[in-house]
Amino acid sequence: MAQLDENLLDEMSKDFATVLFRYRPEWRTFAKMDKAEGETEFWLDVNAPSPTGEVLLVTTEGDEVTVAFGGHHQHFTWSSDPDERSEDPIGFIDAIVTEKIYAASARDSSRGHGAWPMRPGESLPRADYALGGATDISARSWLGTYDLDEKLGQ
Repeated sequence: MAQLDENLLDEMSKDFATVLFRYRPEWRTFAKMDKAEGETEFWLDVNAPSPTGEVLLVTTEGDEVTVAFGGHHQHFTWSSDPDERSEDPIGFIDAIVTEKIYAASARDSSRGHGAWPMRPGESLPRADYALGGATDISARSWLGTYDLDEKLGQ
């Protein structure tokens, strides 16, 4: 991974970076760029740490923006024309950093059983995942308000 040079980003990544850094200019510090072997254009890779140290990852590739936090990730199609955008990765990022949503995940010792976004006040589906063989459930939020690590079935 290389230091960010926005002039070397592919057009979609350059466009999204402009919007992202207008929203969160301090995240430019955490931005890097990467590319596939043999390719000439780079995509954006941002690892923004939350106040608790959990990292929010934002990447671009092709026409897609991926946002990952706390074991959950979501893909968004991006267009440089705001009228053609049916999805809103900036709104999703904002919901994470304002704790309107947080990430939950279930796992056992060998694999993950799922990860999903939660809203404050929603109940974690502990019984559903315990029946599916998960042994642990966790939640991560930007400020740590909703963080938990719990054994299922105990």
